[in-house]
Amino acid sequence: MDIILLLTHSRDFFTIDNVEAHINKLGYKTLRINTDQYPTQINLDFEIKQHNSPQKTISIGGEEINVKRIKAVWLRRIWSPEMPEDIDPAYSKYCSNEASNNLLNFLHTLNNIFWLDHLEYTNRAENKLYQMEQANKFGIAMPNTLISNNPDKILKFYHQNKGNIITKMQTVLSVSMDGSGQSFRTSKVNAEDLENLSSVQYCPMIFQTEILKKAEYRVVYVDGEFFSGKITTDTLDNASPDIKSNQSVSWEIGSLPQYLCEQISRFMESIELRFGVMDIVETPSGEFQFLEINPVGEWGMLEKELDLPISHAIAKTIVKQIKINEKDTINNASKRQFQH
Repeated sequence: MDIILLLTHSRDFFTIDNVEAHINKLGYKTLRINTDQYPTQINLDFEIKQHNSPQKTISIGGEEINVKRIKAVWLRRIWSPEMPEDIDPAYSKYCSNEASNNLLNFLHTLNNIFWLDHLEYTNRAENKLYQMEQANKFGIAMPNTLISNNPDKILKFYHQNKGNIITKMQTVLSVSMDGSGQSFRTSKVNAEDLENLSSVQYCPMIFQTEILKKAEYRVVYVDGEFFSGKITTDTLDNASPDIKSNQSVSWEIGSLPQYLCEQISRFMESIELRFGVMDIVETPSGEFQFLEINPVGEWGMLEKELDLPISHAIAKTIVKQIKINEKDTINNASKRQFQH
């Protein structure tokens, strides 16, 4: 039976469970790989002999699966290995690095099947500079932005925006199993912060014009479909530059204007992603400003609180593409037979 591979981690739940259930309902078997459990509980074998095709297998839970059975991959999460505590720390780090590299190398060989989305494209889209550059090409409005480690440039940007700027990092400081991670939260730059600008020389950061918010949107894009939740500032402390950091927020259904949906669709096509989670702000004047896209972002709260059918859309997209690929394979085989 054909298999759809689900890449996640051992403490993932709800979103992974919902997608898996919908895929099963559509008639496909799933194989869940908790990437943090490789290599301790999972074996990956790649064997090649001269003049023969490589034999690739995945062994998990006592079952050995030929990779040829895998018809698609859903990239939910990839985590670092959890190594046994009784291993020498120096050796453990070496093993962890080797395992991480081998896992990625193994996955990259699965290049003739459908991915939602492929590692090559998700890794590229994580680049904040790249995604902003691409979004700008399609006229998507964004706050004025400076990414720099130059104190003089930052000071100039501060004055150009009359002191109304915020700062944030491009990456989280660490990764945790629950997806939260340790990070430097978005914060407003105050006059006293300018006294410590010299330290930015060693740690480049993102600086943006502070935007007054009427609402903040979490937008999930799945192969041309949009699922939006929004948080209005009426119930929040407007002093917080990052309203999603407030745990008492209440989500409601959101809707984007048609022109913005069309811009985003072209943007997603340009970065070769069929899935992405975007943060977008609506200003009091009704203007929409794009903040960022996370190619493997969180969306479970929208499905849980708003009953948005995101997991079904993901499963539907994967199965649809498998069938398209199968049809193309049959058609190509028929053409070759006819030509001969």
